Amino acid sequence: MDFSTWTRAQLEARCAEIANTLDTITDRAQLEELQAEARAINEEMNKRTAEAARVEIRRLVANGNGSVVENFRNEGEQRSYDYRSPEYRSAWLKNLAVYSDGTSIFGDMTAEERTAFTHTTANTGAVVPLEIQNRVISLLENEAPIYADAVKTGFTKGFAIPRHKRITAGDATSVAEGMGNADDEENEFDQIPFDGCEITKHIVLTRKMQFKSIDAFEDYVVEELGKRHDVAKEKVLIARMNGTAPAGGSAVAAVAIDSGNVNLAVTADDAGIRGVMALLRGSGVKRFYANNATIWGTIAGIENANGQKLFTPDAMGDPVTQGRIYGAAVRKDENLANGEFYIIVNGQLLANNFDELTIYSSLEPKTAKTVITGYSLFDGALADPKGAVRGKFVGSP
Repeated sequence: MDFSTWTRAQLEARCAEIANTLDTITDRAQLEELQAEARAINEEMNKRTAEAARVEIRRLVANGNGSVVENFRNEGEQRSYDYRSPEYRSAWLKNLAVYSDGTSIFGDMTAEERTAFTHTTANTGAVVPLEIQNRVISLLENEAPIYADAVKTGFTKGFAIPRHKRITAGDATSVAEGMGNADDEENEFDQIPFDGCEITKHIVLTRKMQFKSIDAFEDYVVEELGKRHDVAKEKVLIARMNGTAPAGGSAVAAVAIDSGNVNLAVTADDAGIRGVMALLRGSGVKRFYANNATIWGTIAGIENANGQKLFTPDAMGDPVTQGRIYGAAVRKDENLANGEFYIIVNGQLLANNFDELTIYSSLEPKTAKTVITGYSLFDGALADPKGAVRGKFVGSP
């Protein structure tokens, strides 16, 4: 095929289409046709890159008669780009926002943007720019506090929880002067591996949907993909604590909340609150999670024997923390049902991002829709089964 008249955006869009349909094709002849087409596209793109480099070199070193017209920089090294660069951020958004014909909604990339995008994606793929990552994180933490408060790790593989269960013999003990511990060391450990749960969310843009600015488009992508990915991650953590299988994964009962720490008939009074908090093991800060209706409809009204409210509203804190009860921060979490609550000791809930949020786009030629997909690989677990409590107030639906 002749791709000499195609724009760069059209070539990239066709590459995305080929990649998205590749796994669905089993016919060898079709695969060979796609292979030939992909090679032709690659040759055309390489040809343009080489020609652009020649033009740039001529511009830098000569004005037509061989004399130098622009001095090379000597005040420092040549400018380099990565996912933190503002040029890469704008290039990433331009590459993502395209019409069905491959034309960029925000126009073609500048030379600096093209250089930044090509340089950054050469070895790593189109990772989400740092500034947008930070915006996603700030939004995520406000929407799913259980995930936000979990201890984050980033093991790409080999994520497992090693646990020291008990000391059968050889514990520290006092001995007579000059004598050693007579008991041989006998410790019991277990290690629980996790493979990760794939999380995906996509946005479908019709041809009529247009954005007035890159910032508006960025807000939309962050709002739709970032927030929903965080909610999905929190649901994985909740499933792990409950000992159930998260969507797309399998159950791991060994990391569930201990059965003695589950009470689905808690009386909404002073004794009931103290009773569930007494079940917790660990010396970290305690956090209480419930939805808005449970916090203000039940928890805020609990009194002690003297008629004093146990709940103290927090008017100066962040919008997620509504107040405190017996020193534990009460965090609003709309992912929980009415009457349901969790109390977790800080540091006991672990969250591992095997693969950070990646966003990519593809085109649907028949419908002229642009599909923007976010993907991440995630898992998590409770380190100590007694490090959290799951409860539900009596009378709640």
